[in-house]
Amino acid sequence: MESLSVMVVDDDPALQRLIVTLLLTEGYRVVTASSAEEALSKSAEETIDLVITDIDLPGMDGLAMMHELKERDPAIPVIVVTGSRSRERVWAAYRGGAADYLQKPFTMRALSSSVRLAAAVTKRDRQALRK
Repeated sequence: MESLSVMVVDDDPALQRLIVTLLLTEGYRVVTASSAEEALSKSAEETIDLVITDIDLPGMDGLAMMHELKERDPAIPVIVVTGSRSRERVWAAYRGGAADYLQKPFTMRALSSSVRLAAAVTKRDRQALRK
């Protein structure tokens, strides 16, 4: 089966590299963006199966980007990460359709588990559509 394409959207280059390394090690194809606008542009050009995004991005924030992505593809799983401890943001993320929400600092194990679960759902949905 072909590997899933994961977009990592974060303006912190060190964290983005760490996440990319984990995803590549686990066999995913990875696309990166440093802003919501860049992510939306790239997602219009290529197929993205899963998104991992920070909320706090320069310009448009990650929640607004998630809203636009969900308008294009309501089934796309989006994992939201943030350093904010605001409960309102957590609920806003879930109300907006986030597949998961991870509080920074998070472990790579927690991220890996979240990605695997979202990827399994994505693969299942893709297979159901082919039938």
